[in-house]
Amino acid sequence: MSNTQTIWYNMLKMDDFIPPKKNKHNDEHCWLCGGKLNENSWAIKDAITSSFTDVSLAKNNASNSVCCACVALMKKEAWYEACEKHSNSPYFPIKEGKKPYLANWVFFSHIFNDNKWVIPTRAELEQCLLNPPQPPFSIVITETGKKHLIFKSNISLSRDHFFVQLEEQSINVHLDDFKKLHSTVKEAYNLGFSKDSILTGHYNYSTVLKIGFKIWQDIENKLKKVRNTNKKLLSLSCFVVQKET
Repeated sequence: MSNTQTIWYNMLKMDDFIPPKKNKHNDEHCWLCGGKLNENSWAIKDAITSSFTDVSLAKNNASNSVCCACVALMKKEAWYEACEKHSNSPYFPIKEGKKPYLANWVFFSHIFNDNKWVIPTRAELEQCLLNPPQPPFSIVITETGKKHLIFKSNISLSRDHFFVQLEEQSINVHLDDFKKLHSTVKEAYNLGFSKDSILTGHYNYSTVLKIGFKIWQDIENKLKKVRNTNKKLLSLSCFVVQKET
């Protein structure tokens, strides 16, 4: 099974998302994920809209069909069905005096594993990365809330070495390395350094003076090495880090 098929069928435990009309093509594999198709596949023209810009990422350009899982993980109707099954609200947070507005997959980050689906806050993402769920699992993190990311994600089979889809970046995470780095990032962030300065190495001089040059230098020496060798991991740590209360 492909990554999307694993998420939709094995993790969300959902049924086929049926197309509005029968697909007349006799393809064997999905245009988008490359997974094996069944009798309920969708024709591309019914599944993919003109606003979809990631056509270059399709894994089987010879196919004219898309599997139910890929379609479901992009459609608002399937989002609603999955939310109903897993007791997640399908709506954006309701503002007083406003009617509920239906959300979609793209607006949120996701943690999927066996029969469990969490739409996490950043604080929950931080804890998940430090203490990953039992495999298999998939972690998808959106920064913009504007892009289909789930089909780009990988299925992780280990808590010690796993994948995170952070917007367009697919990041390999070694847990011990991440914990060590995140401890430094968290120290810097709680001392008053901004996430942007931690990520770029461009610090506010007044903050350096306030914290103390020696403390700053010790922190920066650790961050500089990762900044030059694994900036993706540093980006991930900066995105999820929380201030201690």
